[in-house]
Amino acid sequence: MAGSWQGWWRAGVICVAGAMTIAIVQGAPPATDASKGASPVKMLLADEANGLEREIAARMMRRGSVPADKRAKLETEIDLRIIERALVAMAADAHFPSNEQAALWLRAKQFREALRGMEDAMAQDPSAGATASQKDASGQIHKLSYVIADAKGAKELDDFCRGAAVSMASAVSPNPVTAAAMAAMRPKPLAGSEPKDQPASVTELSEQVQKLAAISVPLRQQLLALSSAASSATEKEEAKTLYALLSQSIELARGLQSNTAVGPESRTAIESQLAEGIVLFADPRTRDAGRNRVESLGQYRQTLARIGRMGLTKEQMDQLSPALTWAQVNPESGAKLMVSIEQYMETCAKWDAMLRDVSVPAPLRRPLDDLKSQFSKQRLAFLQSASHVGVVTPGDLEQAMEEIKRLFSVTEDVQAMGASTEVLNTYKVKPIGGLEKKVATAAIAAASPTPSTNRNDGQRYLDAVHALADLSRGLAARPLTDLPPAVAQGWAGGKLDGFELRWKGIVADLIGTLIGGAMELDKGKVIRLEGAMSMGDSVRTAAQLDAALPKMPALARWVDWSIDPGSLQIVLTPYKEAMVGAFVGYVNDNLDAVDKWGHLRGRYTPLITLILRDAAYAEQCDAMPIGYPAEVARLAAAFDGAPFGTERYASYAIGVWSASERGGDLETADRISIELAKYLARDLRVPGNIDESSLRNGKRPRN
Repeated sequence: MAGSWQGWWRAGVICVAGAMTIAIVQGAPPATDASKGASPVKMLLADEANGLEREIAARMMRRGSVPADKRAKLETEIDLRIIERALVAMAADAHFPSNEQAALWLRAKQFREALRGMEDAMAQDPSAGATASQKDASGQIHKLSYVIADAKGAKELDDFCRGAAVSMASAVSPNPVTAAAMAAMRPKPLAGSEPKDQPASVTELSEQVQKLAAISVPLRQQLLALSSAASSATEKEEAKTLYALLSQSIELARGLQSNTAVGPESRTAIESQLAEGIVLFADPRTRDAGRNRVESLGQYRQTLARIGRMGLTKEQMDQLSPALTWAQVNPESGAKLMVSIEQYMETCAKWDAMLRDVSVPAPLRRPLDDLKSQFSKQRLAFLQSASHVGVVTPGDLEQAMEEIKRLFSVTEDVQAMGASTEVLNTYKVKPIGGLEKKVATAAIAAASPTPSTNRNDGQRYLDAVHALADLSRGLAARPLTDLPPAVAQGWAGGKLDGFELRWKGIVADLIGTLIGGAMELDKGKVIRLEGAMSMGDSVRTAAQLDAALPKMPALARWVDWSIDPGSLQIVLTPYKEAMVGAFVGYVNDNLDAVDKWGHLRGRYTPLITLILRDAAYAEQCDAMPIGYPAEVARLAAAFDGAPFGTERYASYAIGVWSASERGGDLETADRISIELAKYLARDLRVPGNIDESSLRNGKRPRN
């Protein structure tokens, strides 16, 4: 069926992906006093709406002069523009920025493309619209022009657009077209594209209930009843509510079953309260009371979650049980105690994972042995103290934990000294051997069990040597010599050689200060070396980005990736220019240029992450059709409940962003770029800070 209606249309008709954006910015009227403070999208779409109204009016005025055999076609042109105008108005009036506005923005753009494609098809086929099915389709379009205002919800909008797409396709096809016959314009999600660690299903939770044994009979009965209700729920919101309660209740029951952080009396009370909460929740008349009873156990549930993240063995659980129970009974002081226990477990895990029998220079062997002995004693003492909480205060354990962390840090530094001095000696800073002598003196001081200024200085010195060696090693391990010349020139301004010489010069300067007796590294120079690491990582990512960008035209066929490649280049240009400026500035010690790029990096990293991830869909998108069949198929595709909501929001945001850049509205461009960065960082789980300060102000003259 799909081939029968698509075959008549020439594959050469290509969709104009950027048509809506171009129409928006050309000749847009200046903002009036009345429009100040309005949504930037409303202002961007003002010219689109104005142009549509003129087109509608011009066609309405031709009604009296058009021959009878042309009137039906004219009325269809009017109907289509009335629908498009309504979609544009709905997009303009939606909250900025929002997923609702994103969906409406894309629907207006898709309808515009389908409308132009339909009229092109009818212009090339003079007989189009003459058959009974085509006339019926035009009649459906006319009816839709009166009900577009009713498409207020996400599902209603999907239904309306699907109906419009079917009618528009049928209006020019020799045979009626159905939505099922249209091509799929959405790729299949690739493996690993969905977030990991998905929550357990209702079935899996029900199985967990069956395995709970060491809990009271009333609680077990209520959990089984709740599990059954959650499994059989058919209404979406009810199923969601029951799932949340079941998940919370099972988490609490598991903790009670193992007597985690709870004494006998407390356990009985919690079991009774949980069972009562579940049974009250089951009756709609007492649901609020039941919910309150379960939610009031939130403190215990949070304690269980924290304990679960520690990954305690049975032996460790037995040793720490008194402390955990005390923390649950005394929540205010217990919060400090829980932090100390978490830090203890984390530090001990790192200690156990530390390399054994590391070769260190002879002068450092004795200090290293002393540090290991002290750590073992402190580790055991902490557990013994934790079993007597009450006599021992949380403050005492906090102080003990500080000493454990100090010993771990110093031991880590001493073990790394052999490799650290080897790295730093490659810079041949004189006097040769001076660094080793300083390190040996510092290690002896840092290993002392007695607090003193001398010990503090020794610790600071070892930390400085270790940190500088790590920075040098990290920079040297990622050479930029293998980058393509186009990347080196386009993203680094051809300054990679000078960049490497400059960071190496900074490392050599810092080595000299350490040999000269400095106890710490110059913070400004450390920041410059850390910046060099970030710049190196970013220019390598830029090479990946350059390889991915040629795939973007194929992605433009995808219903959810409605991003014109030209618009993408526009929004990426400020970042590319800033990176070139950063490399030039680094070589010439122009820190302002480096700082400007640093502010932008966090804003662009999520977008580049999305581009690199979605470039993998190019092969699937290449197989999708083009031309009018693709345009109406995109309009027919559902948004509500469909995957790739991140791509839809990005398409909308980049459309607004690029239009604002073209129009010279830098304030709006920066605003939407920040909103997009935060949205993508959350959805894609991209770490890092997003600078929300305005780097550009106001509006610039249009080109």
